[in-house]
Amino acid sequence: WDFRMDFGPPPADGPGAELFTDVAVPACAPSLLEGRPISTPEDLLVLPRLRIGWSARYDRFEPPSWEAWAGRHGLVLPPGAPAMSFALTASAIDAAVAGQGVVLGQRAMMQEELLTGRLVVPLDLPLPLSEPYALRWSRAALEKPGGAGLRDWLLARGRQEAARLRKDG
Repeated sequence: WDFRMDFGPPPADGPGAELFTDVAVPACAPSLLEGRPISTPEDLLVLPRLRIGWSARYDRFEPPSWEAWAGRHGLVLPPGAPAMSFALTASAIDAAVAGQGVVLGQRAMMQEELLTGRLVVPLDLPLPLSEPYALRWSRAALEKPGGAGLRDWLLARGRQEAARLRKDG
């Protein structure tokens, strides 16, 4: 590989840099809220929750979960399992867009859906991710035509995302 973006801190044993630390927020299709005023977190928790099942390789990083979100905001989850579980974040976001429930999704991954109004954040109660995203690159990547330029562009995009998240969050 030449370049790789990972969830977790930059490598200690090779070239890499931190990009940004995302936040997870509850988001859903506007249609899911029709006739359901949401003014408290408890109002939100009666809606179907969509769960993202992170791969076990991320367990050491405490990936975002409804349990962690509830704990951060002093809430207790109502009994019962989430409505649906997904192995891929993108699939859970698609289900939320389709009105199937509320996803605890990462702002950076839902940016387009939030900007276009396909998803809304009924209560802006973020859960910061426990680790940043990091860019890694091989030493050989920088020797290839455009390699250093691509790395610099990716790092600049990471700084832009970090600034946007600070502004939004």
